[in-house]
Amino acid sequence: MRKTLALLVFILFIGCKGFIEKKTYESSFKRLINNIETEYTGIIIETYSTRNDNLHTHYRVLTGIDTLSICPGNSEIMNNIEVGDSILKKTNDNMVYIYKNREDIRKFYYMKIPMEYRKDSRFPEEWKDKWMESSDWDR
Repeated sequence: MRKTLALLVFILFIGCKGFIEKKTYESSFKRLINNIETEYTGIIIETYSTRNDNLHTHYRVLTGIDTLSICPGNSEIMNNIEVGDSILKKTNDNMVYIYKNREDIRKFYYMKIPMEYRKDSRFPEEWKDKWMESSDWDR
């Protein structure tokens, strides 16, 4: 009886683990697509952390109409922005442009794209071979 119960608990655990991993993959995949499709332009008005540490992971952008809170998928963006910089993220583009002044324009990929997502049949065909440097970490 105990062996049967242990086997049942093990099977239930494995099933739940697979379900959770699938849900996590799906939500992360959709979030990545939505982030690449998103467009905004504005001025950085704040950088901040949502945790108690001092490592800033988010920024606020004043767009002229609204204020957006952004958490980029590339830490290099956070390492290069300052309050007062202008920023441009074009729709359907995984690049972000930081304007320090007219001569100093910095370009970074916006989101890290796992190779697994690139191979997913739902990943937009026109993006499959674009922004390959955003997947270098996953090779």
